[in-house]
Amino acid sequence: IDEAVKRYFGLEYDEGGKLAASGHVDKNVLAELMEHPYLGQALPKTTGRELFTLSEIEKVISFDSLSPPDMIATLTAFSAESIAKSYQDFVLPKGLDEILVAGGGALNPTLMTMLRERLPTPIKTFEEAGWHSKDREALAFAVMGYFAYYGLPNTLPSATGAKYATVAGKISRRCESPT
Repeated sequence: IDEAVKRYFGLEYDEGGKLAASGHVDKNVLAELMEHPYLGQALPKTTGRELFTLSEIEKVISFDSLSPPDMIATLTAFSAESIAKSYQDFVLPKGLDEILVAGGGALNPTLMTMLRERLPTPIKTFEEAGWHSKDREALAFAVMGYFAYYGLPNTLPSATGAKYATVAGKISRRCESPT
């Protein structure tokens, strides 16, 4: 989304999701995007801009028929649809009370609306939950530390691809030296 916004509008990102909201989602292009082989791969997997750049996507899908706002709307819908698909395939069957969103996507009301339309689970931003988005990494490490402290596995094969669940990290206690 950011790359397309920069190319077609000269902006760093779609502030407030306004560009996506001004366009229309092309359902045919969205369906083509959702056929990307990566989306069908088994876990564990991870990707980012190395696979989903505008130039990589344009090698297999033509956006020529779309206006720039329609392209942004369709790419935003692709983000929401692919996230929802992952939750439906891998997370929701295990149970989930709510989804917390942080980062740039949480600041995009159009993307957040699309996510809420596609998922049955309540979705909040970190700020709506009373936290700061920048605290998400510290929160994740606190949870991992809690598990490690109690000797519970905090890395799982389903997430890391390792053969066994393990306790990662080491608890060190500082002792005051007698003086």
